[in-house]
Amino acid sequence: MRVTLHQCGQARHLQGVPAGQYDVEYTDSTHLHPTEWVRLVTLDVRPTAIPLEDNNTEQFYTLTKAIGDLPGKTRASGGGTASEKSDPVVEHNRGIRTIEDTLALALGRIGLLAPDVSAELLEQLLRLDEQEGVVIVPDTNALHNGAVHWLLRVLHRRSVWLMPVVASMTTIQTRDATVKGLVNKFKIGNLSQALRSRGLVNGALGLLERNRGRCQVVEIDPSLLRYQKMASSSGTDPDQGDVLEDRLIIEAIHGVLRSMRSRSARRVVTSDVQVARILAAEGIEVLFVPTITLTDTAVSCLRYDALARGFVGAPLRVVAWELAHAFGSIRLVQGKTKLATLECYWPGKTPAEWASETLLCAFASRDGAPPALDGEGGTPPAIRTGGDAPPVDRPSANGDLAISTGPQDIVAPSTEREQETSAEALATGPAGKQVIRLPQIKRFVPITTAIPRASLPQMLRARYKITASFSGLCGWMV
Repeated sequence: MRVTLHQCGQARHLQGVPAGQYDVEYTDSTHLHPTEWVRLVTLDVRPTAIPLEDNNTEQFYTLTKAIGDLPGKTRASGGGTASEKSDPVVEHNRGIRTIEDTLALALGRIGLLAPDVSAELLEQLLRLDEQEGVVIVPDTNALHNGAVHWLLRVLHRRSVWLMPVVASMTTIQTRDATVKGLVNKFKIGNLSQALRSRGLVNGALGLLERNRGRCQVVEIDPSLLRYQKMASSSGTDPDQGDVLEDRLIIEAIHGVLRSMRSRSARRVVTSDVQVARILAAEGIEVLFVPTITLTDTAVSCLRYDALARGFVGAPLRVVAWELAHAFGSIRLVQGKTKLATLECYWPGKTPAEWASETLLCAFASRDGAPPALDGEGGTPPAIRTGGDAPPVDRPSANGDLAISTGPQDIVAPSTEREQETSAEALATGPAGKQVIRLPQIKRFVPITTAIPRASLPQMLRARYKITASFSGLCGWMV
């Protein structure tokens, strides 16, 4: 089925996952055969403490880097230097580092990881937070490595405009052509070039498409095209720096800043140390954001960002969506059981599907049946007709909310139930289960882990709006 992220949440896919450990694996036809899957991370999904309104409830989880060995070490690589072709260990280690970097940047784009903030960067951010508006001119790498994503969260209280230069868009088009040329090559030597190029293309274009209302691509003076290097093996390799391309971007930044008549603060954002030094030497104010890295420590799905002054996190489906765009195809497995498969590429994918970040998904049904692909009766009614997906769980006869160990055993409260006191709220339901009898409320306020959009006081106010019978149950939130 072809599903957007919003439709995935409405249909409650990847929600209510049984507690336990899961592996996220990927495959990519540029360097892996379709039957070869490489493990990326291990997910530790925690059980639901108190099952409340199930429509928007997300489970707490942590993820740990657990990159598996690359298959086919002795296969002909067809890429890399002559020494790397003769030494599969060197090529294998280089591939592992590339996978780790791609994984770190993907988690940084969705907010689970943040860059290290130096004292100088902190002082610059505090000054920018006092401005009414900020104009950001990112270089090519800053568009996809999570630096701009992080700044948009930190400066969310200010008006921020993005002004990438057209040279960055040209680089994105070149890298996209590189990925398309490597499809179905199945050569392990293509790993580094394919993953870095795909991360740049999907990460940068995804950012610009989501922020098209405050983004404008800046043209460059045609006289600067003398810095444009003709296509070559070195110019299309993401691992090799292109001095002429950097010079072209720097000259374009000079032209942008000279022609800009705005009084808003203007900063060039980069994660390249050499480019930052050159820009500073040429009198341009630079915001240097270090590259996000991933350690062996478990990453929580929710963290408090002091600079953003709020909680930042991502539900499980957001992680799956970002990893699918970064690695091409991923799957969520537990042992030999496959729970979900998400693919980013398929023939005939339209620009509208790219803009809406639609993926080709197959989810294991809750009755244990194998996942159905598109065209095999697996598309839910919400996707076929555009309406809301029907709820999977149905209320019991008396409208009680059952408490059990099963993550899917959640029943919505009946709207016809008369109000009861908190003393009568707990009773025994069918099959000896304890049930919570909820009072009738005109509008249910869901308690979710979608805290990234709200601060702690807002969450406390949302909890206060729930009736008094909820007060004893919601202590876990604070």
